Amino acid sequence: MVSLKNLNMNFHKSIYFKEKIFYHLSQTLKGLPSLESFSGNFIWCREIGDEGLRNLSFGLKEAMSLKEIHLNFKGCHKITNKGFEPFTESLKEIGSITKLHLEFSGTGAIIKTLCESLKGNSLMEDLRLEFQECPEIYDPTLKFMSETLKTLPALKGIDLDLQGTGLTDEAWENLKQGFEGLCGLRRMRINFAKCCDVGNNTLIGIGETLKLLPDLRDLNIDFYECKGDNGINDEGLYSLSEGLKSTLQIRDLKFVCRGCDKVTDQGLERLSRSLMGLENLENINLDLYGCKGFSDDAPKTIEKALKKLKFLKKVELRIKSFYIEVEQMQRDTILVKNKDTDKTSKGIF
Repeated sequence: MVSLKNLNMNFHKSIYFKEKIFYHLSQTLKGLPSLESFSGNFIWCREIGDEGLRNLSFGLKEAMSLKEIHLNFKGCHKITNKGFEPFTESLKEIGSITKLHLEFSGTGAIIKTLCESLKGNSLMEDLRLEFQECPEIYDPTLKFMSETLKTLPALKGIDLDLQGTGLTDEAWENLKQGFEGLCGLRRMRINFAKCCDVGNNTLIGIGETLKLLPDLRDLNIDFYECKGDNGINDEGLYSLSEGLKSTLQIRDLKFVCRGCDKVTDQGLERLSRSLMGLENLENINLDLYGCKGFSDDAPKTIEKALKKLKFLKKVELRIKSFYIEVEQMQRDTILVKNKDTDKTSKGIF
């Protein structure tokens, strides 16, 4: 009997990968009762379908010590909800999962099935779900996610990558109730990039949700090319700023809002004042590139705020056509580069 604890397999874009390999993998997993972590990268293995995932699920059921699962099935378009159901059943039977990371070219039906299988998992600490470019994922889908989050009391980190899906501002209305009982959450990363009908109301809702998460350490929200309700404006930045005042433990912050022409220096000033209160902030990435409503003084507004943060280690700022980057103690030599003119000048740090 093998006492292997970690198994990592990478078949990324393998043209030689055949679905029947999952039968042999299943048999291998059955002989690994001590396995605690299983990672499989099957991205763009186009031959994988329902039968392969079903066979994998049979093996996972026998690995009763599993605590972490990371599976990447992006580009495996033959997988349907029919094949996904046995996999979610195996998650229920294992019962010891604390970390789950899934990447699928999935549908709303797959998310619903997954959420049902995760309900009531009192051990789940880390949940990462990536469903990029799945246009069949709509607002009602996130109601299932919200109901599931309410039943995961140990959850410390959640990543939801919903880039390019068919969501609107109603999606966050459906999801936000799930965060109400997660006051111990330390990481929240939400990617709405290229969700064309997501906009300002979602950012306002996220700002309100932050007030419920005092222990948050890592916040990453992406609104790239989100034009819903005419895009992000100062009201959205105001809400985000107010929410940040309740998350004083944040170490890592990333906010992407490219090409939002309705945000102005007033919204940026409010955001800057909130950043001054994040005394534990170590890393910040603000991407406001191409926002035409800012004046040329906008980069200095943020710089003045960040100058007051003594634990700051890394800064990346993209504002209008400026790119600013600071590493560690090099604040006195910070460079501000205008991407349009390619001219570089010293910043105020």
